[in-house]
Amino acid sequence: MKVAILTTNTIHHIYFIQQAIAYNLDIYIFCEKPKLSKNYKSFDYSFESQKKLFETKRDKYELLKWFNAKHVDISMFSNLSIVDSVNSPESIIKIDKISPDLILVFGTGLIKETLLNNFKNKIFNLHGGNPEKYRGLDSHYWSIYHRDFEGLITTLHEVEPEFDTGNIILQGKINLWPNMQLHELRASNTELCFELFKSLVNMYQKNEKVYGKKQKTLGRYYSMMPEVLKHDVSVKFEKYIALNFSK
Repeated sequence: MKVAILTTNTIHHIYFIQQAIAYNLDIYIFCEKPKLSKNYKSFDYSFESQKKLFETKRDKYELLKWFNAKHVDISMFSNLSIVDSVNSPESIIKIDKISPDLILVFGTGLIKETLLNNFKNKIFNLHGGNPEKYRGLDSHYWSIYHRDFEGLITTLHEVEPEFDTGNIILQGKINLWPNMQLHELRASNTELCFELFKSLVNMYQKNEKVYGKKQKTLGRYYSMMPEVLKHDVSVKFEKYIALNFSK
């Protein structure tokens, strides 16, 4: 089964790809290059460039958990295309040449209509959060910020021209545990993402109809959470864990 994964070069995406390959799938990777942001002079998705304390702690945890603390980079994979944008004509031509059975979006920017129209009913997105309340970036952090701990879920949905508005295919609750800290949340989310992805693959392999549930409400769109708020979110998360998960 051929699967095109549209993603970026981060530790958790590398882990996800590794797991997908081990699942005996024919994986083709389209990795977007880092982009400049209006809010950060040199912001990008490359974990080598992340110098903030929270991100450094998170990345160190993920490297130890999944890769025995060894450095990893997306260039370790074959069938890799590094692209300026997954929406570029060059990307679309390459994806079309592969003729994938399905396309999974995990961590890129907005998927535009040209790409959607070329691969109708084949493109799905993994969204870390509840899109009916939180669309866009850092959804789990914003959910915690609003003390909405029921929002610590992950969603697999169809892709539409707007962020995180497509029909919901599957959802699951993120695994939490005693003494869990905020920097461990992304890893737990990523592992759930892979479980949802496996369920989607199984539907395809069994030739089952993939039914999506229309979202009841359009969640608010959130941008990346400012670093100054992450300490507050971390405190709220650890208090919730302490109150709800015994040792």
